[in-house]
Amino acid sequence: MKYVHIENRGIFNCSLRRAFQSPILGDATRFLSGYRLQPGIVGFEDDSTWGQTGGLRYPVTLGNFLVPRGRLLTDRIVERTENSRWQWEISDFRGSLQYLVEKATGRWELIPLDSGRVEVVYSYRYYPKHVALYPALLLFSKLQLEGMHRKAFREIQLFAESNALLKYESQISE
Repeated sequence: MKYVHIENRGIFNCSLRRAFQSPILGDATRFLSGYRLQPGIVGFEDDSTWGQTGGLRYPVTLGNFLVPRGRLLTDRIVERTENSRWQWEISDFRGSLQYLVEKATGRWELIPLDSGRVEVVYSYRYYPKHVALYPALLLFSKLQLEGMHRKAFREIQLFAESNALLKYESQISE
Protein backbone atom coordinates (compact mmCIF):
# COMPACT_ATOMS: atom_id res chain seq x y z
CA MET A 1 0.00 0.00 0.00
CA LYS A 2 1.23 3.51 -0.82
CA TYR A 3 1.97 5.90 2.02
CA VAL A 4 3.49 9.30 2.63
CA HIS A 5 6.68 9.19 4.70
CA ILE A 6 7.82 12.09 6.90
CA GLU A 7 11.10 11.94 8.81
CA ASN A 8 12.98 14.22 11.20
CA ARG A 9 16.47 13.55 12.61
CA GLY A 10 18.51 15.31 15.21
CA ILE A 11 21.01 15.09 18.04
CA PHE A 12 19.59 15.45 21.55
CA ASN A 13 21.90 16.58 24.35
CA CYS A 14 20.45 14.46 27.15
CA SER A 15 20.61 10.94 28.51
CA LEU A 16 19.41 8.00 26.44
CA ARG A 17 16.70 7.38 29.06
CA ARG A 18 15.39 10.95 28.84
CA ALA A 19 15.40 10.88 25.02
CA PHE A 20 13.42 7.63 25.19
CA GLN A 21 10.83 8.78 27.73
CA SER A 22 10.13 12.31 26.52
CA PRO A 23 8.00 11.85 23.37
CA ILE A 24 5.55 9.34 24.85
CA LEU A 25 5.67 9.91 28.60
CA GLY A 26 6.14 13.69 28.46
CA ASP A 27 3.43 16.33 28.27
CA ALA A 28 2.33 16.04 24.63
CA THR A 29 0.13 19.15 24.94
CA ARG A 30 3.48 20.99 24.77
CA PHE A 31 4.55 19.17 21.58
CA LEU A 32 1.20 19.14 19.80
CA SER A 33 0.28 22.76 20.45
CA GLY A 34 -1.13 23.41 17.00
CA TYR A 35 0.26 24.27 13.59
CA ARG A 36 -1.49 26.18 10.80
CA LEU A 37 -4.75 24.26 10.17
CA GLN A 38 -4.30 21.85 13.09
CA PRO A 39 -5.56 23.08 16.46
CA GLY A 40 -3.50 22.15 19.48
CA ILE A 41 -4.13 19.18 21.72
CA VAL A 42 -5.41 20.41 25.10
CA GLY A 43 -5.57 17.09 26.93
CA PHE A 44 -6.18 13.35 26.73
CA GLU A 45 -9.04 11.05 27.71
CA ASP A 46 -8.90 7.42 28.88
CA ASP A 47 -5.10 7.37 29.06
CA SER A 48 -4.55 5.08 32.08
CA THR A 49 -2.76 2.44 29.93
CA TRP A 50 -0.68 4.94 27.98
CA GLY A 51 3.05 4.24 27.95
CA GLN A 52 2.71 0.45 27.76
CA THR A 53 2.52 -1.74 24.66
CA GLY A 54 -1.14 -1.79 23.60
CA GLY A 55 -1.84 1.34 25.66
CA LEU A 56 -4.44 3.80 24.37
CA ARG A 57 -5.26 7.45 24.72
CA TYR A 58 -7.59 9.87 22.96
CA PRO A 59 -6.21 13.35 22.23
CA VAL A 60 -8.72 16.17 22.79
CA THR A 61 -8.79 19.49 20.92
CA LEU A 62 -10.85 22.65 21.20
CA GLY A 63 -11.41 22.39 17.43
CA ASN A 64 -11.69 24.89 14.61
CA PHE A 65 -13.59 25.18 11.32
CA LEU A 66 -11.90 21.97 9.99
CA VAL A 67 -11.64 19.91 13.17
CA PRO A 68 -14.53 19.28 15.60
CA ARG A 69 -14.12 19.91 19.32
CA GLY A 70 -13.42 16.84 21.46
CA ARG A 71 -11.63 13.60 20.69
CA LEU A 72 -9.48 13.92 17.60
CA LEU A 73 -8.33 10.33 17.02
CA THR A 74 -7.22 7.10 18.69
CA ASP A 75 -3.56 6.81 19.68
CA ARG A 76 -2.23 3.28 20.40
CA ILE A 77 1.27 2.10 21.31
CA VAL A 78 2.32 -0.83 19.13
CA GLU A 79 5.88 -1.36 20.39
CA ARG A 80 7.97 -0.26 23.33
CA THR A 81 11.61 -1.36 23.32
CA GLU A 82 13.27 0.22 26.36
CA ASN A 83 15.78 2.97 25.55
CA SER A 84 15.63 2.06 21.86
CA ARG A 85 12.30 2.51 20.06
CA TRP A 86 8.63 3.37 20.28
CA GLN A 87 6.10 2.63 17.58
CA TRP A 88 2.50 3.80 17.66
CA GLU A 89 -0.53 3.96 15.42
CA ILE A 90 -3.11 6.68 15.08
CA SER A 91 -6.53 5.97 13.59
CA ASP A 92 -10.22 6.87 13.82
CA PHE A 93 -9.55 10.43 12.67
CA ARG A 94 -12.17 13.15 13.06
CA GLY A 95 -12.29 16.35 11.05
CA SER A 96 -10.77 16.91 7.62
CA LEU A 97 -8.31 13.99 7.85
CA GLN A 98 -11.11 11.43 8.30
CA TYR A 99 -11.79 11.59 4.55
CA LEU A 100 -8.14 11.39 3.49
CA VAL A 101 -6.21 9.18 5.96
CA GLU A 102 -6.99 5.60 6.97
CA LYS A 103 -4.25 5.45 9.62
CA ALA A 104 -0.74 6.63 10.41
CA THR A 105 2.17 4.92 12.11
CA GLY A 106 4.83 6.76 14.07
CA ARG A 107 8.30 5.66 15.14
CA TRP A 108 10.80 7.13 17.58
CA GLU A 109 14.22 5.47 17.26
CA LEU A 110 17.32 6.19 19.32
CA ILE A 111 20.99 5.75 18.45
CA PRO A 112 23.29 6.26 21.46
CA LEU A 113 26.32 8.45 20.78
CA ASP A 114 29.03 9.63 23.14
CA SER A 115 28.12 10.68 26.68
CA GLY A 116 25.09 12.88 26.95
CA ARG A 117 24.14 12.73 23.26
CA VAL A 118 21.58 10.68 21.38
CA GLU A 119 20.66 10.63 17.70
CA VAL A 120 16.89 10.56 17.28
CA VAL A 121 14.94 9.50 14.20
CA TYR A 122 11.25 10.52 14.31
CA SER A 123 9.15 9.27 11.42
CA TYR A 124 5.55 8.93 10.33
CA ARG A 125 3.81 7.03 7.58
CA TYR A 126 0.38 8.26 6.54
CA TYR A 127 -1.79 5.78 4.64
CA PRO A 128 -4.56 7.17 2.38
CA LYS A 129 -8.10 5.78 2.58
CA HIS A 130 -7.83 4.90 -1.09
CA VAL A 131 -4.88 4.83 -3.50
CA ALA A 132 -6.62 7.52 -5.59
CA LEU A 133 -6.27 9.89 -2.61
CA TYR A 134 -2.49 9.51 -2.47
CA PRO A 135 -1.75 12.69 -4.52
CA ALA A 136 -4.01 14.76 -2.24
CA LEU A 137 -2.34 13.28 0.85
CA LEU A 138 1.11 14.00 -0.59
CA LEU A 139 0.12 17.63 -1.20
CA PHE A 140 -1.39 17.94 2.29
CA SER A 141 1.81 16.55 3.79
CA LYS A 142 3.85 19.24 2.02
CA LEU A 143 1.48 22.03 3.10
CA GLN A 144 0.70 20.92 6.65
CA LEU A 145 2.04 17.64 8.03
CA GLU A 146 5.78 18.13 7.45
CA GLY A 147 5.80 21.48 9.25
CA MET A 148 3.63 20.13 12.06
CA HIS A 149 6.07 17.25 12.62
CA ARG A 150 9.16 19.52 12.46
CA LYS A 151 7.61 21.75 15.12
CA ALA A 152 6.70 18.77 17.33
CA PHE A 153 10.22 17.36 16.99
CA ARG A 154 11.77 20.67 18.11
CA GLU A 155 9.38 20.86 21.08
CA ILE A 156 10.15 17.27 22.12
CA GLN A 157 13.87 18.05 21.92
CA LEU A 158 13.45 21.10 24.16
CA PHE A 159 11.45 19.00 26.62
CA ALA A 160 13.98 16.14 26.60
CA GLU A 161 16.86 18.54 27.22
CA SER A 162 15.02 20.20 30.13
CA ASN A 163 14.27 19.03 33.63
CA ALA A 164 10.51 19.16 33.05
CA LEU A 165 8.50 16.47 34.81
CA LEU A 166 7.07 13.59 32.81
CA LYS A 167 3.28 13.53 32.60
CA TYR A 168 3.10 9.72 32.72
CA GLU A 169 5.61 9.13 35.51
CA SER A 170 3.69 6.05 36.72
CA GLN A 171 4.08 4.34 33.33
CA ILE A 172 7.88 4.17 33.56
CA SER A 173 9.33 0.65 33.59
CA GLU A 174 12.62 0.23 35.39
